[in-house]
Amino acid sequence: IVLMSHNYARDLAYLRNLAQSPQLAYLGLLGPAKRRDQLINELTETHFELPDWMSTQVFGPAGIDLGAELPEHIALSILAEIVAVMTGRRVPSLRDKRGNIHDAVLEQASAPAS
Repeated sequence: IVLMSHNYARDLAYLRNLAQSPQLAYLGLLGPAKRRDQLINELTETHFELPDWMSTQVFGPAGIDLGAELPEHIALSILAEIVAVMTGRRVPSLRDKRGNIHDAVLEQASAPAS
């Protein structure tokens, strides 16, 4: 599942319902890590017990770190991450990246051409 409706309350409700479902192999959250943390924190603050699988199977920001900026490239990075998770491969996930996920792309764009 990849989740983001652009409505925080709706995403929180979806996430609460998904947490009550059987273990998911992949739950991707679009948007920044700060939004992911807010959603998860709000669930736990409302005394909602998160299932164990959510500590390892929630990927937010969804996708692998390949410098994607265009929507079609972002979609490919998410699909690649799903394939990696399903086949048990480790890839550079955006959920593990510290700082802004677009920092490297911004640095490359502002670097002088050689």
